[in-house]
Amino acid sequence: TADESKHRFYVGINPSLVKWPSRAEQLGGLKPHPALKKADLKAREAADKCFKQWIEEGRLRPAELRPSSSTTNWYIVGGDSRRYRPVFTFIHLNRHLRKAFGRKSPFAQSLIAVLIEKARCFRRLVVNDVRDAYMHLWVLPSNRSLYTVNITPFNDTPNPYEFWCLPYGPSHCPRCLECVLQW
Repeated sequence: TADESKHRFYVGINPSLVKWPSRAEQLGGLKPHPALKKADLKAREAADKCFKQWIEEGRLRPAELRPSSSTTNWYIVGGDSRRYRPVFTFIHLNRHLRKAFGRKSPFAQSLIAVLIEKARCFRRLVVNDVRDAYMHLWVLPSNRSLYTVNITPFNDTPNPYEFWCLPYGPSHCPRCLECVLQW
């Protein structure tokens, strides 16, 4: 499509690794997370700002709930000296990823500082924005329904969106980021 560059790099998993969620799992992912219910107004406004930015950048797009949509709820971390950001639980997706990749053999991960050092290219100046690191990795079109989120969980009518970039929460994201940075 017009919004997809022919030079864009995509990451993803085989969608057949994740079975379709039950209707109860899907509806549960549309409800507010208990920690989100406790969040103050400042935190919720910061989360709304993140969603708005991601929508404007095309990283989060409106979606329809389909039987294959793996929904997730979310909560907010940050505050005090740290910026607020939403974190997504992806319970259904992560459960299937653990089954597929093995619970007892997690992915080995390098520290982000080591990855940044490797990505410097030494003789050239390279600027690495790792503030929203995963959000720079585009999701395969066949994977987008795995990353469905209701951005207005307190409303009576769900407002589902799909991530077109990797969000915070899926258990394989750190490994994807590491592979891309080392590639």
